[in-house]
Amino acid sequence: MKKFRFTIAAVLSALPVALSAAQLADFNEFTVSPEGHYVDKTGQVSIKPGRSGLKVVEGPLPGTKAFAFDGTLQSVANLDLKNVRAKLDGFETTVSFWVYFDEFQPNGENLAGNDTGFGLALTSDSAFNFRMNTVSPTPIGTTGTVTTGRWNHVAFLYSLEKRNTQLFVNGYPVLNVGAQGKRFPLRQGYSSIGKFKGKISGLEIHDTMIDPQTFLNMEMTEPLYKALVARLDKILQDAPAAKVMYDSLRSELDKSYAAKKITMIDFDAFSKRLSMTERLVPAVNAMAKTDLKNSPIALMQVRAISPIIRLPEAYPPDPVYTDTLKVRTAKDAYESISFIVHPYKNIEKFELELSDLKHESGTVLPAADQELKLVKCWFQPPWNSYFNGHGHYVPSLLLNDEELVRVDERTKINYLRLNYPDGVKYVDICEPGSVLKHPPFVYAFEPAYDADTLQPVKLRHGRGNQFWLTLHAPKGTPAGIYRGTLKMKADGVDAGTAKIEMNVLPFDLPLPRTQHNLEEEYHTHLHGSDYFGQLVNDFKDIDKARERALIHTKNQLKHGIRDMSAGYMIMGPGLSGKNEYFKETMKMMKEFGITTRNMHMGAADRGGLTMEATHTKVSLEDLCTPERMEKETAIFKKEVDLALKALDDNDIPYQRGYFYGMDEATSASSMRFMSYFRDYIFRKGGRVESSGWHNNFRNMPSHEMYHHQAAVVSRDLSSRWHAIGGYLFCYCGPFIGPDNPDLMRRSHGMKMYRANYDGWMELAYNASRYHTWNHRFGYDTTYRPFRFTIDTPRGPAINALAINGMREGTDDVRYATLINLLARECFESGKIENAVAARKAIAWFRNLPYPFPQDLYAMRDEMIPHILGMMKLLGKEMK
Repeated sequence: MKKFRFTIAAVLSALPVALSAAQLADFNEFTVSPEGHYVDKTGQVSIKPGRSGLKVVEGPLPGTKAFAFDGTLQSVANLDLKNVRAKLDGFETTVSFWVYFDEFQPNGENLAGNDTGFGLALTSDSAFNFRMNTVSPTPIGTTGTVTTGRWNHVAFLYSLEKRNTQLFVNGYPVLNVGAQGKRFPLRQGYSSIGKFKGKISGLEIHDTMIDPQTFLNMEMTEPLYKALVARLDKILQDAPAAKVMYDSLRSELDKSYAAKKITMIDFDAFSKRLSMTERLVPAVNAMAKTDLKNSPIALMQVRAISPIIRLPEAYPPDPVYTDTLKVRTAKDAYESISFIVHPYKNIEKFELELSDLKHESGTVLPAADQELKLVKCWFQPPWNSYFNGHGHYVPSLLLNDEELVRVDERTKINYLRLNYPDGVKYVDICEPGSVLKHPPFVYAFEPAYDADTLQPVKLRHGRGNQFWLTLHAPKGTPAGIYRGTLKMKADGVDAGTAKIEMNVLPFDLPLPRTQHNLEEEYHTHLHGSDYFGQLVNDFKDIDKARERALIHTKNQLKHGIRDMSAGYMIMGPGLSGKNEYFKETMKMMKEFGITTRNMHMGAADRGGLTMEATHTKVSLEDLCTPERMEKETAIFKKEVDLALKALDDNDIPYQRGYFYGMDEATSASSMRFMSYFRDYIFRKGGRVESSGWHNNFRNMPSHEMYHHQAAVVSRDLSSRWHAIGGYLFCYCGPFIGPDNPDLMRRSHGMKMYRANYDGWMELAYNASRYHTWNHRFGYDTTYRPFRFTIDTPRGPAINALAINGMREGTDDVRYATLINLLARECFESGKIENAVAARKAIAWFRNLPYPFPQDLYAMRDEMIPHILGMMKLLGKEMK
């Protein structure tokens, strides 16, 4: 019989040497039975390997072993607990183990599965959920934070009598532990183990709540010290330039060894920095060959619009180690460069200074017209979700001052800085609730605002900081390479200069047009924008409202959003007849060349009647008495007349004035009810837009010619609406809210464009404005705030990463539009070589995977040669 002996019990200083009578399982030591089962030290519990066997590998500490699993069902083993099941009575329990997750898998990994025992599921890139199942359907559970690619220690302690539930992760107490106080005996004798990709070591189960100090302190033994020194020496051997990191870590390690002890928290922090230092070896060697060889940082360029969640402690999987940040862009476009800075030591004050960008011809793109930001991570709902939630640490905000929002990574609380006259105050902005239950946060008066330019940033060894540089090539910019610099200082000392290279292509991007009709604009309709009238109501000051409206108009245009619902200025409660607000809006639209071809007006029916019927439990038929309908119709007609008169009085070159219908009407009766009001709109020369599902097409297509489809993007649906001369858009595909910029780029760019949609209509630029900082405040807390930006009483708009993804999605459509326009011109030229080039370009584009290729950056790169080739054949100026 083969015997394995671990030394975790010796390393954890408070762990008893002798086997406790209360200990039910101890896999710090185990033997292999004749049947091939792994039997723990107590002889009571065993692990039966899965069909592919069970691999034993090195554990987290010197001399320890671990069980490795590859994430397949064949590797899942059975944890046989039948001999100790009776003692797991739910009065007191302790479970502890080391776990190593190789990577995050979207469907989550279970440490121990089914409904019979304890479990650990990795629910995001860093968050996990620990469960101790109960007799009732509700488990004892909590969430914590682990890091993929390294060992993490987890300890769960529970006492029913003391009403005490504790969870420790790497020595840190997790504060949001939920316990229902139920008994939780195991209902079966087996529990699966290993439904994840990674390793587990040192599993212990006790039927008592042992002293937490067992998991809070470690003995710095000689084997452990030597093993860590060997890892450090390997770093210096592989990367001599990493000596500053080596010296810092070695000094810290020597102090712990001299004291012969180290807390689990300190050991965790040291392990993280050591692991990151090992990961930095390629960066250190690469940077040693650049002009930044003497800099205390490693510079890594990464894709800006990416589905990768870039967290401070997660090493980027796609780094380009460089001293030169490069980007390629068309004219009349904005393009972002993202880069990560990893320091070799702690830096209290890291400063970046961007120069002008200059062309060899003498053309200058001023630094003041470019934008340099810090990417701020904070706790939000999941990366891809527009539903409410909490607990997911994600990159989200683009800030100039990192101290505007402080984040406690252990308690998962975000704190917002308010600069009151009597001093700075940080407030908790993670309180759950809704606007129905909490007083509003009046952003227009509460002093929460960002700095005007990027402020110094604090860097910590072992953590990377992501930065975001957005460059702009205005329309007509001469083509070629524009070069600039990014000077760096670390604690006031020169830290080197990185180079910037922007390659401006020899063509302007046109405004986006639809794939199915090059004469029609591809709409980017951001419903619920910061209307001028609304801003006046917020600020109680027309000049401040005008200032903010100007900032937001420029910000939306900068991100490809050109349909701003200006018509809503003159509709709605309290705004009817406010023609001066509409005039102000139109001034800005004309100044910036914003299209007024389609004007989106106010409500096209008295939809409030249906809401009233729902809330009062009175049928719509009973509510709509002749007297009531006469009153509602009179109000409605007045509002429509005022709106249309405002359009005519302001001499707007519009073609269509659309009035909005009942939100998400589904039944035929509701649509017939709306038609009562819509008839008036048609007689006055207006049109109607609607939102909802396919019921609108089936029940009343003749009345709804501008339809916003909920969530579904389908070529079949668009062809139906186009067949009757209508227009089809999409919202909630997804809603605004997810932080993932790549999701926004794909879903609102190529996906809708190639499905022959006429664009998108979304909520919103900044909805939930009165609780805009609190991700858990919604009207009914179902959704997270629908927002691309966070408004403040002064200073720049605070954008989310997602709005940059939306911009790139629109630019993908603009590139595709240019290919189609050039192809049409080639066909019309009558030249064979032109037609051949056009056919190749269109065939290539139409053969791309539907709805979009996996790599949109590669798609853009392949578009450019087709564009340049057709331009050359057509004799177009290319400079």
